Formats: sequence, structure tokens, C-alpha cells
Amino acid sequence: MWRLSGYRPTAIEDGRCAAILPSSRWVSNGGPAIYGGLLAWAAEFTMGAAVYSTLGRGDVFATLDMHIRFTRPALIDAGGLSLEAAVNHRGKRLRVSSCNVNDREGRRVAMATSFALGVVGGV
Repeated sequence: MWRLSGYRPTAIEDGRCAAILPSSRWVSNGGPAIYGGLLAWAAEFTMGAAVYSTLGRGDVFATLDMHIRFTRPALIDAGGLSLEAAVNHRGKRLRVSSCNVNDREGRRVAMATSFALGVVGGV
């Protein structure tokens, strides 16, 4: 999916991930905005990368739940979107992360949160 959408991580460090999602008519909702499901996928992918950056080698995680709130339309002609995710809580097994999705002008178009369960040693 990331190849089809043009999604590209730009920075990954301990508990953080930044990415870019280009806008195009190909990912529109049939109108002037980007499909909300694509924004949810991109936010979850960005939060997942932030969570993975906090895990040990061979560990994996499973998303327990994810919420996204849209604050304004992400217009297809407004340029690419930036995503910034951070792990806000690092429990022994539970990770809580958030992601802000902003347009080219820095205006927030969506906010997401996610709870993830870490599995030490994988499955």
C-alpha cells in the first residue's frame, strides 16, 4: 500500500516517526478531499513505526485499538501531508501512541491515537 500511495517515512528515532503522504486525485474520496481511510492507514503505519522503534530485537506488537478524528478536509490540491507520531506511554507491554496529520500549511487535518500490545520474542 505504501508504494501505491507514495507514503514515505522521513525520520525514525526512539519512540518517534515522521512521514510524508503525497496528495493526488488517485486517492480522492470522489470529491475534493483525500479518502479518510487512507489517512487512517497512514497514521496507523506511522504510529506503528514509532512503536517498533521502542521494541527489542525480535519483538513484535499488535494494535489493540486505533482512533482517528478528522478536523478539516485534506484537500487533494493542497500539497502533501506530513505525519508525526510519538509513543506517549511505554509500559512493560503496552504502548500508547499518537499521530498528527498536517497539510502543507501546517494546519491539522487529523489526529489519531493507538494502543499496542508488545510481544517479547515475537510469536
